[in-house]
Amino acid sequence: MTMMDAVAETATTPCTGRLIGASLGPGDPMLITRAAWSALTSDACWAWPVDAAGSSYALAIVERAGLAAPTPGLALHFPMTRDAEALARAWATAAEQVAARLATGQDVVFLVEGDASTYATFGHLARVVREVDPGVRIEVIPGVSSFNAAAARLGQTLVDGEEPLAVYAAPAAMRELDALLDRFDALVLLKVRPVLDDLIDALAARGMLGSAVFIERVGTPRERLIRDLATLRGEPVHYLSLVLIRHARGRGLGQVPIRGSLKTPSAPSERQGTTLIAWTRMGLALAQRLTEHLPDASDILIPRPFAVSLETAPESRCRLAVGAVAARLPELFRQRRALVFIGSSGVAWRLCAPLIRDKRRDPAVLAIDEAGRFVIPLLGGHLAGANALAVALAAALAATPVLTTASDVQGTIAVDLFGHELGWRIEADPETLKRAAACVVNGAPVVVIDAGRATSWWPADRPWPANLRRVDRPDQAGEACAYLWISLAPVAAAQRARLGDCVVVYRPPASAAP
Repeated sequence: MTMMDAVAETATTPCTGRLIGASLGPGDPMLITRAAWSALTSDACWAWPVDAAGSSYALAIVERAGLAAPTPGLALHFPMTRDAEALARAWATAAEQVAARLATGQDVVFLVEGDASTYATFGHLARVVREVDPGVRIEVIPGVSSFNAAAARLGQTLVDGEEPLAVYAAPAAMRELDALLDRFDALVLLKVRPVLDDLIDALAARGMLGSAVFIERVGTPRERLIRDLATLRGEPVHYLSLVLIRHARGRGLGQVPIRGSLKTPSAPSERQGTTLIAWTRMGLALAQRLTEHLPDASDILIPRPFAVSLETAPESRCRLAVGAVAARLPELFRQRRALVFIGSSGVAWRLCAPLIRDKRRDPAVLAIDEAGRFVIPLLGGHLAGANALAVALAAALAATPVLTTASDVQGTIAVDLFGHELGWRIEADPETLKRAAACVVNGAPVVVIDAGRATSWWPADRPWPANLRRVDRPDQAGEACAYLWISLAPVAAAQRARLGDCVVVYRPPASAAP
């Protein structure tokens, strides 16, 4: 390029200013960084978001720092709405104003509470301004996020060592809260206002209210910190509020590692023991018989009035516990692998109903009549093992197991339990599992992709279900309602997508490789 060419190119290049997203921190003006302060005290034009009344949370932070907005400035209104058309009009109007100021060659500093890269208005503004002027220069000055400031305000470590952390918009988190609480030691939930009551109820059901803290407008004169979230039920809260959930499980530096599963204490894999509950002499005698066939039998619970009527304490291979069943049951429901009621299934249901939360976490619950003729799994048939336990106990008593789950009745695949006894790991979200199970039990076409294993996992004495078809490779699958893919190797998302949105992957352990 010659010097004349360079001069000509420079002359045709628009001389525009920079659009700068200045992160101010969540509210305390002392948390404004030196870089943001430098931008604020330059000769740049300020722009800031305002609500319908004309007030600005971001501008107030800077004003508390002792700075006044230079004139003229840009007060940009972004409505709090989900109306796509209204938002599009607001973004377009704001972008035109900013682009016009940039075209004069002046920088525009947009004020952002918190950090400009995290759930911030600035990201939307920058995108639309770039649509107006593709050549615009955009810079972001990072800042202190609200959840970092909240952790500091609490004086607690957010995460440590190898502890995993997740930051979520609360409405999205509520759709998969169980999985998030299982996986992450620290969970930051932003935008909690629309789902706060539901979140409080969900944490209370899991016994985790004590692990959560609510903070509103952190770092401002109107900051509010609530450790007892139950007091917030039904209360109005500010849009800029968050909840921190800290659930250490031994992965931090200096912590004692927790052996086995790292799921929350209520997960089935961490439950231990079986409690039998009896109300009569006949029921107690049957419970004592059953302990011979239950290696993990922890105790037999009997009500106090019945215990008083016993002349001598009966001999038993496990502890005899005395107390009010209704009062003791919530603790047992959280801790035990299985609960076996000797007596009416209706009584068992009424006692357990208020405690039922999640099929992936609840224990196995069974009812057996006092004569020992029928063993009925009431809860946790597949995932908690109630069906398998019912079959085993029925065999020991020469009784009839009363199984009502569709896959067991039909003699077909239980999608959520398939390969469990072989150590297979399931890769699918709960909604996909539910849809795939519906395809299987409703007789819809289902394809099992099982390269080279020749259905060695299927019992030889059981007929192959008519609606299931086995293929070796995914390209042989064809059209189906659902696909069950057994694979030693990881299955990429793109591979699943080619089959549709109802694909469940089963991963046998490496030891299963031929």
